Amino acid sequence: MSSDDHLPVLESDDEFDAPRGGLGCFRIGLIGCGVLALLCVVFLGVVGWAIETGRLPDTAVVRGEDLSDRIRDRVAEVALEDGETILGFYSSALFDAGEDGNVLTDRRVISYSEDPATGDVTVESIALEDVGEVQVEFSDDFITDSDLYVWPADSVEGSGMVYLWLCNEDDGDHLFVHDLVRTARAAGADVGPIIFSGAVEPSDYDAVEGAVPAEE
Repeated sequence: MSSDDHLPVLESDDEFDAPRGGLGCFRIGLIGCGVLALLCVVFLGVVGWAIETGRLPDTAVVRGEDLSDRIRDRVAEVALEDGETILGFYSSALFDAGEDGNVLTDRRVISYSEDPATGDVTVESIALEDVGEVQVEFSDDFITDSDLYVWPADSVEGSGMVYLWLCNEDDGDHLFVHDLVRTARAAGADVGPIIFSGAVEPSDYDAVEGAVPAEE
């Protein structure tokens, strides 16, 4: 009798329907998920380290004294005058603080942005002593930024407005607005009513003279 006589003979595919390679695919899937999770952890760690060391812009509004020299020098390169001191800063750029910036200094309130097509940077600013009107719409989520609008005292039909974005993380948007109004008034500006709306209670601005909610 040949050895072939001991082998089972399958009459049809229905007689052998056990799953093939199921566990192997499952293991491969688990390994793949583990690798992706590890890469995400490593990526987030690198990004956190880069922000902490000033190699990338922070995701929040940062006080001037807390800015890294690297970020401060980059902002000075594209937007500051000699001897100008940063009091508050926020950038929505992912990698380069020179691409976008919202700045309060001891002299001006500044907004700048880079045209991705040409690389040219547009800088708009108002001297603190010339600030006339401040309006802000506060964001109530972590995705959208708060919108800050500043007009000079001599604005005609909205001319000369500077538009800034501010992150609401740790109430940095509120701190920026408070500092703007305080320093502008200290510089001699006759700041009109601060009009605010969005994620803020009127009581939050009782301490700011002239602050009023926006009309619905």
